[in-house]
Amino acid sequence: MGTQFRDRDKQAELIDKIPYLKDFHNEDKNTLAGLAYFIEYEVGEVIIEENSVNQELFFLIRGKVEILKGGEHIVDLRGGGRLFGEMSYMNHSFRPPL
Repeated sequence: MGTQFRDRDKQAELIDKIPYLKDFHNEDKNTLAGLAYFIEYEVGEVIIEENSVNQELFFLIRGKVEILKGGEHIVDLRGGGRLFGEMSYMNHSFRPPL
């Protein structure tokens, strides 16, 4: 399930690419970097599965994520700090139907 890395300089660089966090103070960004997991996934690797409980919030910094529902293509998300997994993260529920 992906490769986690803990290079603080790289983490700070990646956090700076997330538009939602652009206006955060550096101290807050550093705190977030210490709490977050930074994971690189392989092409084709499943990140989260439909009908699974999600307790994570994802920011796609670079690359592409394909969203499938029942095996059918729904949408592609591309990097740039895109947020996904937020709804089930907020209420700790199963993945909602799209």
